[in-house]
This record gives sequence, C-alpha cells and structure tokens, in this order.
Amino acid sequence: MSTLIRPEISKKRSEWISKHRYYELKHFCLQYPEWKAKVIEKTYLKGNSIIKSVDKQIEYLNPTLDMIESIDVYQRNMEIVEAACEAADLEFYGYLLEAVTKGVSWDYLKYVKGMPCGRSKFYKAYRKVFWNLDKLKES
Repeated sequence: MSTLIRPEISKKRSEWISKHRYYELKHFCLQYPEWKAKVIEKTYLKGNSIIKSVDKQIEYLNPTLDMIESIDVYQRNMEIVEAACEAADLEFYGYLLEAVTKGVSWDYLKYVKGMPCGRSKFYKAYRKVFWNLDKLKES
C-alpha cells in the first residue's frame, strides 16, 4: 500500500527535490518500523565484556557499548523523521508519520483512520516532509 504521489514536482515549487533524492528519503522513512523494532529488541538484550584474541593481541569487546551506540543511531534516525513530519504540519503529524513510515495513502488515512484533511492539503504537507527531511539530513 503506497502513496500514488508523483516523485518529482515542478522545479519552480519551493519544496522541490530531485526524483532520486525523493526515493532515497522515502526508503529512508520506510525503515522506521525496523528501527523501532531494533531499539526495542536491543533495549532488552544484555551483554557482558568479552575478551577475544586476534593475531596475538588481546582485544576487549564491549557488546553493551556497541548495543548502546546502535540504539543511538536508530533513535537519531527516528527523531529526524519525526522532526520532519512535525515541521511539515503539526496538526496532522501522526497521519504524516504513518504515511511516510508505512507507505499508506491519503484514501486509507481519510476513510479508515478518519483524517480530517483534504487530499491537496495532505499531499502538500507530505511533500514538505521530504523537503524538511532533505534539509535535516544535509546537516
């Protein structure tokens, strides 16, 4: 179930990004549920320090630290997507987040979820999410 939005809009529009950048950002957003699951999974795992011999050198591995670092990366990515949705339209934040992270269409959000928003207003905010995301990921 994906949105039927055109991947590229007129270059005259303020929220223009290239077609390929749009697809890159869209696929970045579609990883959100995976990141969320990995954060939950890694939060409940426990690790201890391990000593490993590599080429006659002793290397101390700390799986707990590695786990915390990977959780941090996933959470940072999730925060970027959430911030882009918030900046696009705070009123429809939850609907936008669901649309960009699960690939659901306006029709689904309108008729199943009861979103109180017209198609053109929603897709304008939807495009703005990717424009915001492009700016957030640049920095």
